[in-house]
Amino acid sequence: MSEQRSTRPTIQFAGPKADTLFHVPLRTAESFARWNEEVPALFERASRAGDDRSLVLFSALLVEAQLDELLGIWIPRYSKLANRMDLTFSLKLDLLDAMRLIPRLVVRSADCVRDVRNKFAHRLACDHLDQLEAIAPDVCARVKACYVEEHANSVPFPGPPATSLREQFDAVAFTAICGLRCYQTNLHALRKAIDDPEFIEHLVAPIEDAWQRDAQLRTLRNMLPAGGEHDPASMSQPNDPNDPNDGPGA
Repeated sequence: MSEQRSTRPTIQFAGPKADTLFHVPLRTAESFARWNEEVPALFERASRAGDDRSLVLFSALLVEAQLDELLGIWIPRYSKLANRMDLTFSLKLDLLDAMRLIPRLVVRSADCVRDVRNKFAHRLACDHLDQLEAIAPDVCARVKACYVEEHANSVPFPGPPATSLREQFDAVAFTAICGLRCYQTNLHALRKAIDDPEFIEHLVAPIEDAWQRDAQLRTLRNMLPAGGEHDPASMSQPNDPNDPNDGPGA
């Protein structure tokens, strides 16, 4: 990524509490150790990309790789989908967004990186991010909007905010890659809980109990004479001796 690390915020990767299943990432000693072991190397490789085109293309590769890993954790047979040519980067993001698992800030940042990647991939004459201002102003506006949203959910380092489009793209890609990576812990925990047989038993038991009660009630109703007005629910109620309308002489 960009060499000017002072403009990069400490992103919280959080979202509105009721908007998605998880709104903050979970942290464990194991996930923290894996982060320190693997993530810095990813950004070191990105920082060596040099020109803007290489930075954009490599950042998009990193984002899609983290996206595939996240979806693979949640969808047990995701490899059957991932190997399909028609499962595009865009469709993968739509799939993740539709499931409402993680904050949309992360998904939007990833989709912004994909959008910039596409503009570079289809324009050989475009070598610098600043050239997008004239070629695709809507994409530039999207990068800036994502960057502003991220800063609203961050604790900035001391120093000026990012001003160049490269610095802003750098920050958006950072949010996408790290955000997708952070929520792997959440989805690991959720998948483990769902795969536990006890989870299924607790889920199924009240539904089956309700079905059995309904079946018993239907059986009692079927035992009544045609046109009967008795309520099966009240058939087992004892007579009230204090009720003049309830008794042998009623």
